[in-house]
Amino acid sequence: MAKKKLSTKEKLAIINNDIELWLSNFVKIPSNTGEMIPFKINAEQKDFVENKERYNIILKSRQLGFSTLSLGIMLYYAHQRPNTTYILIADKGDSSSNLFERLKMMYESIPDQYRLKQRRSNRDELVFENNSRIAVMVAGSKELGRSFTAQIIHCSEFAFWGGNQQERGLVALEQALAKNDDAMIILESTANGIGNNYYNIFGNAEKRRSKYKHFFYGWTNKSHLDQFRPEINEAVEWYRSINKGAKLKNDPLELYPYEQKLLKETNVTLLQLMWRQWKIQDMGEDMFKQEYPAYPIEAFISTDTGVFDANIITERMYNIPEPLKVVEGLPASLQKFIGNGLNIYQLPKPKDWYFGGIDTAAGLKGDYSSITILDAEGEQVATFNRNDIPVYKFVDIVVQLGQFYNYCMYLPERNTYGLDLINRLTREKNYIQVLKIKKFDKIKGRRTWEYGWYSDSVSKTKMVNDLKEAFEIGTILVNDKETLEQMKIFTENKGSFGNANGKGNYDDLVDGLGLAVQSLKQGRYYI
Repeated sequence: MAKKKLSTKEKLAIINNDIELWLSNFVKIPSNTGEMIPFKINAEQKDFVENKERYNIILKSRQLGFSTLSLGIMLYYAHQRPNTTYILIADKGDSSSNLFERLKMMYESIPDQYRLKQRRSNRDELVFENNSRIAVMVAGSKELGRSFTAQIIHCSEFAFWGGNQQERGLVALEQALAKNDDAMIILESTANGIGNNYYNIFGNAEKRRSKYKHFFYGWTNKSHLDQFRPEINEAVEWYRSINKGAKLKNDPLELYPYEQKLLKETNVTLLQLMWRQWKIQDMGEDMFKQEYPAYPIEAFISTDTGVFDANIITERMYNIPEPLKVVEGLPASLQKFIGNGLNIYQLPKPKDWYFGGIDTAAGLKGDYSSITILDAEGEQVATFNRNDIPVYKFVDIVVQLGQFYNYCMYLPERNTYGLDLINRLTREKNYIQVLKIKKFDKIKGRRTWEYGWYSDSVSKTKMVNDLKEAFEIGTILVNDKETLEQMKIFTENKGSFGNANGKGNYDDLVDGLGLAVQSLKQGRYYI
């Protein structure tokens, strides 16, 4: 039986009920050659459209078309829903002007019979006959979000906004979001270093500690291949000109290890790898990874900021193991923390020695109380990191985890809350394996032995330098992703060490690792 032929009205109803169909049928965008072509969303754009939520953050390679996608989505909803407002906010004025010009071109490409008439149009706003409007503005110094309620807010190149707008401005924008199920905010950007609010939100979203859902779209995909086709063709000719007319082959003798990794783990093509080699000649590999990351961890490399070598950190993060999900023999009281503050990477081996570092906090949702444990070979076997455990409870965790690792030799920091922990460990819990360190008594004029590590400017510098050396020459092996992330933002400023400025940046695991290295260097067991 033949299918019933749909009427024009029925076809139109189907198209109007689907963003992708509406864009491809009614909207055109300029191609790389300048001609207007139907707006067919690419695979990455389709993934976002199908999986977006109310709060979204996108980390991306350059020029994958997400601002254009948002303008298309805004046009679609503006045509379907009267009395709604849509805002796209750019990082600077010329970007705002370019985006608004693109919006007008897309709007004018819609066939007359399906295009809403304008009530008003000025240099940064389109207002339609159904009282819906789309505005493009700049994230300048003016406070955002106070005078409108928006169905969709897109923050373009958010990492390049001023710090005040990334924090206070975003809070105001979130309050301006319409209170219905379909409203959404999109933070979209290439990376811009570490320590800013974009970096913090994306990192927390990756760890599921944020209301934002994270998306990552790198350059190793077909969309990049299509978008950058003219450049890639030029790069191929360059490559052939310096290789006797031959193109790059999938041959271990021709490929760098990193290129082999990309071919194995991503959808990159040999054409794109030739483009990459062509591109990094002028911009350098570090800048290339920031502008065109293949993995999220690459985007936030900052080689001129951190104490620890950013490239070594990144290389390690490519290869870190997953923590164990089932840990046999672990005390029942610690089982609840597995994957929720406690990460176990290696089970204890009978008769082996283990060495731990402890950084203690108040447990008042501020700084974290952290434990790092290394085996005798220097491999990180366990970490604990939470900010809601008071000292009187944290001491039990320290004892139980230490006993699990063959009575691990601990070196706690003895400053502030650490001194309380040491007293509880040694006097109340009778935990023998707390390392004593020689300290010069300025009053008595002689050296004394004290439990724990006293941190001042001199001892902190020694601890950090020893940790840097151990990590960079391979004396220790760091398995924990969060430890590596904290190392990435660990900085030195006029002799003072700590995390890069920014809300939610911590260095407690770095301190714990540094203390564990000192314990390992001493190599002592009391039992």
